[in-house]
Amino acid sequence: MTWISVDSPPPLLDVEGWEGKRESEPVLGVLLNGRRLVVTFEGYEDETPRWYTNCSEHWQIGNDLVAWPSLPPPPDGPVSKV
Repeated sequence: MTWISVDSPPPLLDVEGWEGKRESEPVLGVLLNGRRLVVTFEGYEDETPRWYTNCSEHWQIGNDLVAWPSLPPPPDGPVSKV
């Protein structure tokens, strides 16, 4: 896995069902304290990148995010239980 600097954010995509809303696909983010969580990039506000958690609370990360890689694609078809 290659970590990418937040200075090179993922591309923004149109959000289906939300006129004018754009955000990236979910990615894995790492914070300054080393914690990892799933986040989305939602553009810039006054030249500051806007990163948010990809959970129901949708918290803004602020400047704590340092790097990200893309998440792997979901599995094709059903997944068997172990």
